[in-house]
Amino acid sequence: MPVDGVMIVGHNFDSEAGFERSFNYAEKNLKGPTWRNLLAFLKQVEILPEWCFFTNAYVGLQSGDRAIGPFPGERDHEFVCWCQNFLLEQIKLMQPRLILSLGAYVPSFLASLSSELRRVWSGVRRLTMLDEREVASVYPSTFVGVLRPTAVVALTHPAYRHVNVKHRRYRNLEGEAAEQALVKDALTRQELG
Repeated sequence: MPVDGVMIVGHNFDSEAGFERSFNYAEKNLKGPTWRNLLAFLKQVEILPEWCFFTNAYVGLQSGDRAIGPFPGERDHEFVCWCQNFLLEQIKLMQPRLILSLGAYVPSFLASLSSELRRVWSGVRRLTMLDEREVASVYPSTFVGVLRPTAVVALTHPAYRHVNVKHRRYRNLEGEAAEQALVKDALTRQELG
């Protein structure tokens, strides 16, 4: 079953050094933990990468070689608002059926863009909080300028998947099975909606 219109939002897909390496070799390094684990997960939930649009919550790259941790500009209110507006423009253009947020930083960032997400994702800093409240998947989520409701799912960051996915819970499932079910159920609800 083709699933068009999947948007994947990380908080920071690369560092300056990582981008430079990719640029110099004229291709993205898909062997690092983020890409390797993300592509494996997409295969497990039967979503082809070519159906996806990959983007960041924050515009820019972290300096140096580290692409993990809080984004340096996250405390600058004007910068955050600008990035949120830019992401909303991307969502309007993409009209995604499904948005997958990666890691603990993205849910609260996305929350300001949708009233449904704002109600349940504001201030969230741990995915286990979403699991406890049973709101790791939100459908329908509406965004200004998007013609159809969107399913939005909060996932473990792929770079830390091996450490953190075991803490995920959904219905009576745990770990990898829980995250796979979150995505598959979101797709089903979106198709039926």
